[in-house]
Amino acid sequence: MPGGGSDHSMTVTHSESVLIAPLNLRISYSSDESAPLFYILKNGRLYQKTYATSIVVPVDINEDTIWEVFDSSSYSSNASVMDRRMEFDWGSVDDVDYYRIDYNDSGYSEYDRIYSDGSSRYHYRSRQLSNAATHQFRVVPVGTNGNEGTSRTFSAYIAGLPAQPGRSSTYNSGKATIVIS
Repeated sequence: MPGGGSDHSMTVTHSESVLIAPLNLRISYSSDESAPLFYILKNGRLYQKTYATSIVVPVDINEDTIWEVFDSSSYSSNASVMDRRMEFDWGSVDDVDYYRIDYNDSGYSEYDRIYSDGSSRYHYRSRQLSNAATHQFRVVPVGTNGNEGTSRTFSAYIAGLPAQPGRSSTYNSGKATIVIS
């Protein structure tokens, strides 16, 4: 659930996630904000708020889990991130022909369009994005006369997941042993 208003940008810096025990992962992070409150999300839902610069989270080897970390300037509840994709939504604007979706890759360029159909809210899901990178989109309302309205910016860091531990089973004197490596 990252993103923000038009003046917000991602300020959290992630360190490499470290598997510290068979079923625990330490995520470390920092921010350029002064005394930031960090928002930790698990699969797009708020998991914890903390001022700490690292957190130990559980690893479920049977489930792919997306962990996200945001500071207060980059967190809002109107967008979400999943592995290699980003989703966001916004309210409609009067007299709009279409919403231009721009992507920032060393400057904004048009990425997609959503034509107005009279809805009060619009939703967008990106195409495939790379992990371990910050992605920034801008939604620009374009009127029937071609004039552009005030844009709304959404940004997120997609961390990606560390490799899942392998699972193997061995039998020793009739007792089953599961080895997680």
